[in-house]
Amino acid sequence: MDQQKCQSATCPNNGGYCFVADGKIHLRLFPANLRAWSVAINEEQATLECPTEALLKALAPVRQGQRNPFRVSENPKPISTLKSQNKLNISHTTHIPPHFSDYPLPYPPHVYPYYPPYSLPSPYPLPKTSYYNRYHDDDRDVKDVRSSPTIDPIDDGDPVVRLAKYLDWLGRVSPRQAESIDVAKEKLIEQGYSMRTLMQISDEAFKGMDIAPGLVLLFKTEITSFKRLEKQGKI
Repeated sequence: MDQQKCQSATCPNNGGYCFVADGKIHLRLFPANLRAWSVAINEEQATLECPTEALLKALAPVRQGQRNPFRVSENPKPISTLKSQNKLNISHTTHIPPHFSDYPLPYPPHVYPYYPPYSLPSPYPLPKTSYYNRYHDDDRDVKDVRSSPTIDPIDDGDPVVRLAKYLDWLGRVSPRQAESIDVAKEKLIEQGYSMRTLMQISDEAFKGMDIAPGLVLLFKTEITSFKRLEKQGKI
């Protein structure tokens, strides 16, 4: 797998592992992807030059804004085309024969008296019956839907890719620690951690992965700034 080690000076994943698609798009290879590729080679489902199709579709581009060319998406029809088709169908289905529209109605339309949609509230309190409990929420155990937690739309992405993106950003912010941060990134991803579980990792677990305490403090203090800049679209 050494041939997949990225040697491009312009690639943000330089020194890591990449699969180059179409000769220009670098797709990041994590240690788990390399192990899956090796298993597929042993099962004669892949070669040393090309992994399986499922693995290619699961890879994410290294550069932000690029797309994986192996993920084929159907192009939807333009909205203008759909509107023209709908107008064409309506013109055929809602045609009114002329002999119905040329004659007026035999009688004027009946005018119904106006009634309010809801009756006025009673000035007297209602008795605590089954009818009262059915239409009043104060005597029932009703869950307030407003208290349900909201989901950050940014967290909908792959949390492992977000962790790699966060640590790459830290390497750019602190260039002197970039090499140590890159080594720590590979260890965290290899152990199965992601952006959602980074803050729950104990100090003993960091020590077991041989990650310096200074880097641990950097990881936990700069994550708020990273999320703020990510929401502003500056990362």
